[in-house]
Amino acid sequence: MRRQDGFTLVELMVALVVFVFAMAAATAIFIPLVNEFKQQSKIAETNIEGLVGLELMKADLEQAGYGLPWCFLNNMTYTETNATPANALNDATSNPPRGVAAGDNVTYNGAVNGNANVTGIANLSDYLVIRSVLVSGTDATRKWSYIIAQNATNTRVWDNPYPTIPDLNNPSSNDYVIVINPTTSSPCTATCPMNCLVMNGTAATFAAGGFTQYSSTAFPTAFSPAQPTLNPNQTFLIFDIASQAGTAGTDLTGPLTMPFNRADYFVGIPSASTKPTRCASNTGVLYKAVLNQDDTFHPNDMLPLLDCVADMQVIFGLDINGDGVIDTYSNANGNTAVDATPITGQGLGLGPQAAGILMSQSNLTQYRSAVKEVRIYILAHEGQMDQNYTYTYNNPFSANPCGAGSNTLILVGNPLIGTAVGHCFDLTTIPNYQHYRWKVYAMVVKLLNINEQ
Repeated sequence: MRRQDGFTLVELMVALVVFVFAMAAATAIFIPLVNEFKQQSKIAETNIEGLVGLELMKADLEQAGYGLPWCFLNNMTYTETNATPANALNDATSNPPRGVAAGDNVTYNGAVNGNANVTGIANLSDYLVIRSVLVSGTDATRKWSYIIAQNATNTRVWDNPYPTIPDLNNPSSNDYVIVINPTTSSPCTATCPMNCLVMNGTAATFAAGGFTQYSSTAFPTAFSPAQPTLNPNQTFLIFDIASQAGTAGTDLTGPLTMPFNRADYFVGIPSASTKPTRCASNTGVLYKAVLNQDDTFHPNDMLPLLDCVADMQVIFGLDINGDGVIDTYSNANGNTAVDATPITGQGLGLGPQAAGILMSQSNLTQYRSAVKEVRIYILAHEGQMDQNYTYTYNNPFSANPCGAGSNTLILVGNPLIGTAVGHCFDLTTIPNYQHYRWKVYAMVVKLLNINEQ
């Protein structure tokens, strides 16, 4: 018979052992590569979120104050919101609004502004409010026009370079608009001398007579400048606040309640079912919440901008002595202020006056001239937890401003300004904090639409 060759049992066992060792070696190399790829992917995702979300926040800050009236006629009042904690930063409704306001080191537990999916504010983080025509983000608010006194029944109609698509420039028919007189002439008065809100008769509330609906050919008589009582060349500005034909939660479907739009920024703690799984415990999400003209925050208007956020701090740059250069930096509500010399080279600021400028509406002329910039600092972690990474403070140029040699405190602020108006965040409040890559995002915005020119 022909002999049949094959492998012996010993040969098979030796080959199997060699194969197992080879696979183990390959696995030892492959698994760390996969983990590193996953970690880097999450870091890239975080950076993209930060770029997009913070650019939206920056754009809103740059537009703060745009289209706001500086004074009201007839002692007119308006309403903002009863939702908590947003109502803590309502402006006094008989006075014109501030373009930017902020709450310092807020503590709040409960459904934030009525949204059950956000269960509180990240402890001791700041709360930011921005008021302008533009911050609602709708197409309608990007439109404006003007009307001249001698041609009161016809508003300026802008050329539309794209006639086949909806007009991107002119307010649409029946959009809700406000009218502002940018000059010191009638109907402005000695007590309301400039940028006054044009009113319909003597209405006591904004909802009753502070706005109207737009028409390009027959602007309502109650809001139409008419001769001979007005300067023939007098121009009135028309700002589109909301679309009349919109859907609930995006555009307006009822009357206006305030002569501006408002957006709130805060670090909210999402409910367990909505929190991103990669985020560390006790971190939250940076949200933008748009206040609708029905005085409520619709859940669909609460936009998440950046995940895994532990803290947000707001710092104002103020020119209190009126020389055109920032001399004081303050915390969100002005209760703590420091000399701006380390950054600007200016002399001593007037810190004790900061709270009166930022939080009071009794002298908005000083507010508009003094508030020059706002600085936003946001602490978040990149990517997800990495057991092979250990966080340490590492700056070869300076010691930790929150304490020499400290690896558990991180400054949410600017080291040159100091710790007084920022926040030394205690990382030990975050479980396994040392296995996350922490990053402080910084944003500096000049408030050109607030300042008087």
